[in-house]
This record gives sequence, C-alpha cells and structure tokens, in this order.
Amino acid sequence: MGAITDKNTEELKRAGDFEKADLTDMLDKSFAEEFDKLVLSKGVTTKFVIDNSRISKTYFNELRRRSSDVKRKKISRNLLIEVCLTINAEREELDHILKCASYQPLYARNRADSYILWGYLHGLSGEEIKNGLYERRLWDDI
Repeated sequence: MGAITDKNTEELKRAGDFEKADLTDMLDKSFAEEFDKLVLSKGVTTKFVIDNSRISKTYFNELRRRSSDVKRKKISRNLLIEVCLTINAEREELDHILKCASYQPLYARNRADSYILWGYLHGLSGEEIKNGLYERRLWDDI
C-alpha cells in the first residue's frame, strides 16, 4: 500500500471513534465533480475531446454530470485513461481520476500502464502516449 493509505490505516487502528480519526487525502468529492473540474482546468471543449478520443458526446457529458441518485453503471477505465491523455492530464491527475472512479492508479506491472508511465517519465504528451499505445496495440491491455 501507499504511504497515505498506510498512515490512514494506522490512524483508524488508533482511533477509538471513527468520527475522530484524523484521515488525510480522502476522496470525498464525487467522481463527476472531480472529472468536470479536471476537464475545465485543461480549457478544452467537449468537441475537442469527442474529436480526439473514442468517447461519445453523450457518455462524456454523462460522466461530467453524474449524480449520486442516477443508477451508476461501471465507468470504462480505458475511456477514462483515453480522455485524460486527450486533455493532456498530468500523471497525478490521471491517477486521481482513476481512484475517484474506484480503479487502481496506473500500475507498472501492467504492460499498457507501464507504457503510459514510461511516456510520462520521458516527457511525452498525452497524444504521443495515446499514439504509442495504438502502435503497440496495448489498448486492450488496459
């Protein structure tokens, strides 16, 4: 586990009352809030995302507006990664969105994830990483 998870686990062990546990870096906001905030921060239009990824306009807008009272279907990890790369999200932003969608962050033991990590570590843009995934036929491995 990561350092924050370990710290929070120890705090939960110590806390006699859950409400008084001093937990850090919690994922309290909804996925839609975090996803919409990321998209807005990148200054891209819906048209740009739709034209440069495999996500439909309907699904993209649904992800941005999802509310807790809407029956939640499983969000596609592949499409989340593709949209994040399309908008040129930083690695930490991509990992955060994956966590908010209840997925594990990029994992170096998964071939496609490791290529994405390699791309980030070598300064490739999101578009260059996407092209590399297509060229290596790694999208199905995500």
